[in-house]
Amino acid sequence: MNCEADKNTTADGDLIVAVTTVSDIEKAKSLAHQVVAQHLVACCNIVPGITSIYHWQGELCNDQECLLVMKTVKNRFIELDQWVRTNHPYEVPELLAIPVTACLKEYLSWVVKETA
Repeated sequence: MNCEADKNTTADGDLIVAVTTVSDIEKAKSLAHQVVAQHLVACCNIVPGITSIYHWQGELCNDQECLLVMKTVKNRFIELDQWVRTNHPYEVPELLAIPVTACLKEYLSWVVKETA
């Protein structure tokens, strides 16, 4: 779904927010720099100090992580997915794509330009 603020966009302008987690701030910064430098995402925000509780290999885990919030366009997600599978330090990384239903037209234009 295109951003409501800009009805004239094409599939190239389908804004998504992709998220992943990593174990520490240095890994988060490294991943963020790489995906932005390769124009897979326009921007990556790092939220340190989140607590993740989950089951992994039969154990209940309670870990401190960093959340990476990445803004990109839908047509770059397959490349981002492949990049994460190859470069993420986790055996099974989280990678979610969340569609954006409304945004500023100018912000969408910037994201489209930066991920081209």
